[in-house]
Amino acid sequence: MKKALYGKIIILIFLCCSPVILISAQESAGVSNLFVSSSPLGCEVIFDGEMLGKTTPLLLEKIESGFHRIELKKEGFLPTEKEIELVPHQTQALDVLLGRSYFSSSFPGEQMVIVNNTDIYTGWDLYTIPNGDYRIIQQSDELRIDPLYPKEGLLKAMKITLPILLLLDGLLTLNDVRLKDETPRLFSPSTITAYICTAGVGGAALALNSRKKTFLNSFSIEPVSRENASSRAAEYFTEAENYLALGRLSRAQESYLKILDSYKDSVYYPEALYKNAKIFYISGEYEKAVSDFSRILEDFPIPQLYDKTCKSLADLYVQTGEYEKSLQILDKIVYFDPVYTREDIDFFRCEINERWYSSDSSILEQVVSSYIHLVYSYADSADSDYYKYKTAFYLAKAGNFSAAQTLLAEVTEPNAELAPLVKQLSQSIRESNS
Repeated sequence: MKKALYGKIIILIFLCCSPVILISAQESAGVSNLFVSSSPLGCEVIFDGEMLGKTTPLLLEKIESGFHRIELKKEGFLPTEKEIELVPHQTQALDVLLGRSYFSSSFPGEQMVIVNNTDIYTGWDLYTIPNGDYRIIQQSDELRIDPLYPKEGLLKAMKITLPILLLLDGLLTLNDVRLKDETPRLFSPSTITAYICTAGVGGAALALNSRKKTFLNSFSIEPVSRENASSRAAEYFTEAENYLALGRLSRAQESYLKILDSYKDSVYYPEALYKNAKIFYISGEYEKAVSDFSRILEDFPIPQLYDKTCKSLADLYVQTGEYEKSLQILDKIVYFDPVYTREDIDFFRCEINERWYSSDSSILEQVVSSYIHLVYSYADSADSDYYKYKTAFYLAKAGNFSAAQTLLAEVTEPNAELAPLVKQLSQSIRESNS
C-alpha cells in the first residue's frame, strides 16, 4: 500500500514540476466564445454599443456570459440588430442575414428598358434597383419602369384637397363681402381660418413636390454584369464541388480560385479558401496550404470550419516537423464542431509530443506530462488502460520506475493487444530495479 501511495505521489510531483502547461477542460469562470457570421460577409460589428473595428466573420473569445446586443452594418444593406444570451463555458454561433437596401432584376428579353425616363443599356444581365414601389408598363419591345415617390398618395390627396379649399375660400370671401355692411371686420374668423388651412396645405404640397423632384433626380439604377453578380459565386462553388467529386483537383481549384479572386464578401469565400488549402495540402504544397488555413483562422473564422481548420493546420505542422507550432494551433480549438472531443485532441497532443521526442529527447518530461494529463482527466475513458500503459512507458524512460510500476498495477483488464505490452514493460522495470 505504501509503495502504491509513494508511486502516485511521484507522479503528481512530476506533473506539478513539469514546465509544460497542460490544457484544462475547465474554462475561466463566467466566460464564453461567440462566432459572429453574416450574409454577406464583411459587415461592421457593434458589440454592446461599441464599434469593434472588425468585420464578419469573427470569433469573440472569453467574453462575459449573459445577454449581449450585436448590430451589423454594411453599405447597401439594412442594418440589423440581434440580442443573444451567452451560456458560460460554451461556444455559440450567431449567423445574421442582412436584408438588401436594393433588389436585383434581369431583363434578358427586352429590346429597350426605360427607367425613370432614362434609357438603359440592355446588354447587362442584372440591375440593382433601390427598394421601393414602381410602376411597370410593357409596350411592345419597350419596358418602362418608373419609381413611385413614397408619399405620392399624400401628394395626390393634397392636389385634390387644394382646389376644394380654394373654392371654399372664395365662397367665404363672397359671403364676407355680402355682409360687409353688417360687420366692421373685413374677413370673418371662419374665412381667415380657411385661408390659413389653404396656405398650410399649399405649402406642404410645394414642399412635397420639391422632395419628389429631389427623389427622382437622385434615383439611380446600376447595371451589374453576370460575372460580378453574387449568385455567380454559388455557381462557381457548385462547379468546383462537382470537379472535386470526380477527383479533378486542378479544375476544382480553378473554380475555387475564381471565388477567391472576386467574391470576398460571399458566404462561399471561406469554404472555397478551406477547400483550396486542402488541395494544396494533398498536392504537397505545404506553404500555400499553411497560408490559406491561417487566413481562415485570422480573417474568416466561421463556426463550421474553425475547428477543422485548426486540426488540419496542426496536422500540417506535424508533417513539416514543426511540433511546437502544431501544439499551439491545437490550443485554438474551441470544440464547436462535435467531431472533435477534448479527449481526442489531448491524445493527439500526446502523439505529437511522441513524434517530437523521437527527434529531440530533451522533451521527455513534456511527453510524460501530456500522458499523465490523459490518465487523470479521462479516468473513466474506455482507453484509460492504454493511457496508463503509455504513461508508465515514458515514466520508465525517465527513470521513475516506481511510479511506472504503480500505474501498470492499475491496468487491471488489458485487451489482447495491450496485455503482452504491459507484461513486457513490467518485466523490463523489474530487471532495471534488480
